[in-house]
Amino acid sequence: MRGQPHITCHPVKPPHLSAPPPDPAVKPAIVALVGNPNTGKTTLFNALTGYRRKVANYPGITVDVGRGRIRAARRPIELLDLPGTYSLAALSPDEMVVTRALCCRLDPERCPNAILAIVDASNLARNLYLVSQLLEFDLPLVVALNMVDVAQKRGVQIDARELSGRLGVPVIPIIATERDTLRPLVAALESAIGGPASARRATLPEALVEQADRLSSGQVPLCRAEAIRILLDQDGQAEKVFLAAGGSRRQLEEARSRLAAAGLNDPAVEVRARYAWISRVLDGVVHRTTPRGRTWSDRLDRVLTH
Repeated sequence: MRGQPHITCHPVKPPHLSAPPPDPAVKPAIVALVGNPNTGKTTLFNALTGYRRKVANYPGITVDVGRGRIRAARRPIELLDLPGTYSLAALSPDEMVVTRALCCRLDPERCPNAILAIVDASNLARNLYLVSQLLEFDLPLVVALNMVDVAQKRGVQIDARELSGRLGVPVIPIIATERDTLRPLVAALESAIGGPASARRATLPEALVEQADRLSSGQVPLCRAEAIRILLDQDGQAEKVFLAAGGSRRQLEEARSRLAAAGLNDPAVEVRARYAWISRVLDGVVHRTTPRGRTWSDRLDRVLTH
C-alpha cells in the first residue's frame, strides 16, 4: 500500500538500544507516556529505559508514576509512565493523575516537555479517543503505533504517513517487543522536544470550546483540557479540584447554563463529536484485507472469554 511504512520482524532478539551516556550536568527533558490499558505501554517503557523503573512519589496520589531514562536518546530524556486510561474524564483522585501531570500540577519542577501516546494499531478508533483529548494540551505529541504486526495478521493495514498528516504529529509504527523498531520513535521524540504542539484539534462544538477558553482565563488558570472536563463532568474530580483551588462556582454554573441553552451540557455530545472526528481522520487511512489467520491473542481470547 502506498505510504505504508515497512516493519520487519526478526526471529532473533535485536541488540539493545544504546547511545553515548548523557551529560549528567544537563537537565533531562520530561516525556509523559500515556495510553489505554493493554496497549503495550509497560513493555514500551521497559524497552526504552532498560527496565530501570523508579517510582515517583507525589503528594495526594496513591498510584505509581514510573520514571526512567531513555537509553538510546542522544540527549537526557526521562520518561514518565503515567497510569493507563481510556479517557481523561476522572471519577477518582487517582484518575486525575494524567491530566494533573500534563498540566504541570504534580511537580512544577518536572513539567512534561512532550507527550508520547501509545496506541493499539489493531483497535485504532477506540485508542484515538484519548489521543483526541491529548491534542488539547499545548505540548508536542508523538504517537507510537504499536502492535502493527498483530493488526496486519488481522487484515488491518494502516497508512501511518497519512495518519500523521491528519493528526499533525509524528506517527511511528512500532512493535514494542522488537527494539530495532524503536529507533525511529526515539528520534521522533528528540525532534519533538522543544518544538511546537500540533495545530490540529478534534472538532468539538464551538460553544463548548468558547466556554472552556473563558473558564481557562478565569481566577484559576487552567489548561483547555481541564476546562472541558470541569464543564462536562459534573461532580467529577476536575470540578472538585477546581473549586478547592478557589475557582468560582458562580462562573462555572453560568458557563454550564450557557451550554445547556445550546444543548451541549450532555457529556454524550463530546463523545459523539470526538468519534465523528475520528471517523473522518481514519477515512482512507485504515484498510481491511483478508486476515492471515488467528493470532495467539485471538486464540487466547476464544478460550478465556468464550
